[in-house]
Amino acid sequence: MLNDSFTDKFLAVFYSLDADGNGTIEFDDFASHAHYIKKEQNWGDDDPRWLKLINAKQSAWEKIKAHVDLNNDGVVSKDEWLTFCEKSRDAVKATGEPAQWKRDIFRSLFQSLDLNGDGVISPEEYGLHLRSIGVTGDPNPAFNRADANGDGHLTFEELDEMMLQWWVSDDPNDPGNCFFSGKVPAG
Repeated sequence: MLNDSFTDKFLAVFYSLDADGNGTIEFDDFASHAHYIKKEQNWGDDDPRWLKLINAKQSAWEKIKAHVDLNNDGVVSKDEWLTFCEKSRDAVKATGEPAQWKRDIFRSLFQSLDLNGDGVISPEEYGLHLRSIGVTGDPNPAFNRADANGDGHLTFEELDEMMLQWWVSDDPNDPGNCFFSGKVPAG
């Protein structure tokens, strides 16, 4: 059973992924986020960065759909999402690490955030991602909390550690719980 803090953070991600607000997640939501970035970056349809981004979003969606869409209707409902999150949290707590396919989703997420392909996520790339999912406000406090070594960028290893925190931690101050929402608790 999920407690309120887990339910709240899992639903916050669900609602940020549900770009059209129709109560389900589908590929069109992922594409909407990508199109926002494409427009902000002024990329054309044949720009390699655009193609990399939309392919990373497609890859993440396919993995999510395969493991989360329990009734195979091509969309992920809020109930399916919460069931998936609860089972995932329990599995990560039991084993100490996410399954490889979950890491693959985060690898796709990392690739979709690394817009210039330099192997790291900059504060600007992170901020653009947050805006693409409808998060407003200053992204720097969450980015700085996530940047464990303070070098001004995020590596996949840092994102991988945050993923583990996101699954198992109910401490709102943990970087993994701040990164995906872009919000750092006051205080």
